[in-house]
Amino acid sequence: EHCVRGILLGTISDRSSRWSEVRLCAMEQIRRLGGPRTVPFMLATMVATPQQRAASLSWFDPDPLIQLRLIHYCGQLSGELSNTSVHLPGRQDWEAPTPNEFLATTVLSERDYYSKLRTPAIVALSWSLQRETIDPDPSWVRAWNEERR
Repeated sequence: EHCVRGILLGTISDRSSRWSEVRLCAMEQIRRLGGPRTVPFMLATMVATPQQRAASLSWFDPDPLIQLRLIHYCGQLSGELSNTSVHLPGRQDWEAPTPNEFLATTVLSERDYYSKLRTPAIVALSWSLQRETIDPDPSWVRAWNEERR
């Protein structure tokens, strides 16, 4: 069990483009085995380390399918779980995003109106926040993000 856990976590933290399908499978297994509470843990595991950020790598895996899967998982959460962050040993507290922070950052960092990730992230954040309507304009996300801080 310990070995399988280590392999799955090592797989999702790798960013090699040739292993993206394997990462998707590992993410699915983690989610199936651990349920919704594994989503904040996956985010904490997959976020870029300080060394990767210093090397100008993106906050999360740049593969759009990996990001889309994370958006899907985060959109399934609501309430306390959507605002939970997991702090890993050897990392600073500010390095662990909550699922809602991940969704908001995705919405606000996508520049193109027709991006592959902006609309799914807006929908997922709307569901997570239990908003009555889905507004495609990202200005509400910016306002929510500033108010939350």
